[in-house]
Amino acid sequence: MEVYIEYVIIDNLIIDMLVLLCIKATMKLNAKFWRLFLSASFGTAFACAMPLLQFSNAILLPLKLLVGVVMVLIIAKYSRIKEFLFAYLLLLIYTILFVGACIVTLLLFGTDIEHLARGYSSEFPVSIVILMVAFYVAIIISIAKYLTRKRDISPYIKNISLKIAGRTLNINGFVDTGNNLIDQKTGLPVMILSLSCLEKYFTSQQIQSLMLGCKDKSLPFKDVHTTSYGTLSGQDRKMIVFSSDGLCIKQNEGEYKTNNFLVGVTYRKFNDAIKYDILLNPSVL
Repeated sequence: MEVYIEYVIIDNLIIDMLVLLCIKATMKLNAKFWRLFLSASFGTAFACAMPLLQFSNAILLPLKLLVGVVMVLIIAKYSRIKEFLFAYLLLLIYTILFVGACIVTLLLFGTDIEHLARGYSSEFPVSIVILMVAFYVAIIISIAKYLTRKRDISPYIKNISLKIAGRTLNINGFVDTGNNLIDQKTGLPVMILSLSCLEKYFTSQQIQSLMLGCKDKSLPFKDVHTTSYGTLSGQDRKMIVFSSDGLCIKQNEGEYKTNNFLVGVTYRKFNDAIKYDILLNPSVL
């Protein structure tokens, strides 16, 4: 079989880097780029030398597994043996997954088995394989980030009942340590509710009057006024706030109730790993 060494180097180096990036993203490893590159280079060097090695399959397979062990050891320092074993397991899983995914994708696009069996050749652009692996890596990293974010915010998600104008909003709230907004008029902390959530319980006319700051007594919202807050860019903005009939947070140890706060309304939708509709002010809890 004719082997193009530049294909072997480019293919293995890039794909090994992508596999290692997946491991880093999944485990949130503190792995620096130079360690990833060194590990990928080691794997690539072995791939280049493999055709020259006159070993039987019985020896070559354990040798490949040993190379994987070294690659995993290079990328990071592990506090526990279980952490290392999980990283090594991910290396095997992602490698098998990407190889299988690439083969299936190529077959779907009409590439025959005989063509795939030829290995590296000028007839088969290595860039196609790299692009496919990069696509699957992007999916895996996105999933890893989503699951990590979901795990991180889960302790801060609270199931709450918010009472406004005789209506009870059963929603999820996120305890936002960055939400320290205090109403300038009353000195009360402000919980920030998404407008999209409010629209599910009140008419469009009532919502429009609220956002215009109307104080018509026929409206269901009480003590409507505006309060100022600063953005990260240093700009001053205004937010519509009003009082509610109370808040109940359901917890394992019981219920926590309070009405010592105001509700602010934002146009922003809280798109996160776990859906929530209101930012809870930690000073109230």
